[in-house]
Amino acid sequence: MSALSSRRVSDGRPGRAEALLGLRLRDPELLRQALAVPAARSGGADPLLQAKERLEYLGDVIVAFLVTDHVFRTLPTSPEGVLSALRAAAVSAPSLAAIAEAVGVPEALRLPPQRSERGRTRLLAATLEALVGAAYCDGGLDAANDWIGQHLVDTVADLNAHGYLPPKTRLQESTQRDGHGTPHYRVVAARGAAHERTYEVEVLVDDRVLGHGRGHSRRAAEQAAAEEALARQGTQP
Repeated sequence: MSALSSRRVSDGRPGRAEALLGLRLRDPELLRQALAVPAARSGGADPLLQAKERLEYLGDVIVAFLVTDHVFRTLPTSPEGVLSALRAAAVSAPSLAAIAEAVGVPEALRLPPQRSERGRTRLLAATLEALVGAAYCDGGLDAANDWIGQHLVDTVADLNAHGYLPPKTRLQESTQRDGHGTPHYRVVAARGAAHERTYEVEVLVDDRVLGHGRGHSRRAAEQAAAEEALARQGTQP
């Protein structure tokens, strides 16, 4: 019966991974666990890989808390939906994998080149979370934040600057920031058979139509309407 086993990362050079990652732990076993790499092999469950998964579970919560604390403090007027969307983008696998690349996780893992892009992203994100969990176990929340906190802050700033939020969320944030009401979406037409229906939607704020949208689902049409409303806002003097 096939099971996942782990590949050890030790290569006879003590401190190599610590130096690459800039992460010094009092308990080197935590680092060894966090850097275990799953590989398909025969045999039973691997204790080292199980330990990594536990660290990943812990690190996932810590990363989410650090991001939540940051966006809550730095965006005091943003509604809960905006904060949640920003947090979701910041803790997504692609975002965490990008941080992992920046802090040297691929080099510490010595990843083989044949790994698929999707598999690589998932492994890097999982390993980053495991390393955060290891830092927390070794030195508490301050230690975890000292190692990864600024990278998370930079990720949030980058996401904020490049319009990570879907149009509906951005429009709501804009209208509320300007003291207007919450956008309201109204279906004005639905044409075609059920399996190929096209929806037409308009978005209103304070009973004024700001945009129209069309899509093969109501949600898609609403996003298109919000996009048009945002574009119109951008052309206003």
